[in-house]
Amino acid sequence: MARALARASRAEAVRLAGVAQRSRAIGRDDLAAALDASVRGMERGAADVEAAELFWVTGPMARLAMDASQDVPAILAADAPAAHGLMVFAEPLPPWDTTGTDGLALRDGQRAGIPYHDPVPVDALSWAITAPTHPAHAQAGAVIRVELHTRPERLPLPLLGHQCPFLVPFTTITQPIPAALDAGGTVLAPAGVVSASDHIGVLALLEAAWVLMSAPALATTAPAARARGHGNGSRRGPCDVSVIDVRPARRARLEPDGATAPSGRRLTTRHVVRGHWTHQPHGPGRALRRLQWVDDYLRGPDGAPITTRDHVWAWRH
Repeated sequence: MARALARASRAEAVRLAGVAQRSRAIGRDDLAAALDASVRGMERGAADVEAAELFWVTGPMARLAMDASQDVPAILAADAPAAHGLMVFAEPLPPWDTTGTDGLALRDGQRAGIPYHDPVPVDALSWAITAPTHPAHAQAGAVIRVELHTRPERLPLPLLGHQCPFLVPFTTITQPIPAALDAGGTVLAPAGVVSASDHIGVLALLEAAWVLMSAPALATTAPAARARGHGNGSRRGPCDVSVIDVRPARRARLEPDGATAPSGRRLTTRHVVRGHWTHQPHGPGRALRRLQWVDDYLRGPDGAPITTRDHVWAWRH
């Protein structure tokens, strides 16, 4: 998928470069300049995919990351498993509302610019973390560029003149990082427009996935069986695949007998502490901080009765 995506991006760059040359020949330098920018974007996207670490995410793990992403406080470059990545989902993420970017412009043969405003399912995310290049981002430590991809068959017509049969990029998000991802956070889109919270949701999902897959307390990583062939008798080299397994069930971690509450009083019951994010001290003198997920656990002395804080109204006939 990654190789086909890179080839298609380079082919689209060649096609657009030819259109830009014809635009200059008829005196449309303004159109040619816009096409040149698109050419650079396509070439950059191809290079990013070629350099990307590859991740395949199952449906349950995508839902787990989406659940954990609801209260991610920030996105940090240090948490990324690689500077370039392509994350493909076995099941699509919720559809992306294209009206915020004025929809998509599809193609019908030689006729381009056909408007399309329906939501588009997200089948993959690619990212690239680079040094700031835009003057507006000069104070940032880094910049992350995220492209949203969908499968071509989800669109009624092609989006690009040359597009990969597996994935097609349709939206790009650019954000200086580190960045806070609270409700008041903002994300700067390529056109310089401050976007809505759905862009923040994409960044939060990436941050949650990065941390959850690398947390030793939550996941284990092991090499997969090295498979050969495609089932049709052909032979190829062994697949280099590492499988990340998240714990199959929530952990029930009990604090020592006689535990005390933050107020200093002795606890006489146990209660569930909801999973949450924390800034874990580490490094020399524990002076550094990294984002850490703390799973649900039981707080209180061993053997004490469990109390609940939520009341549920069961409404039935």
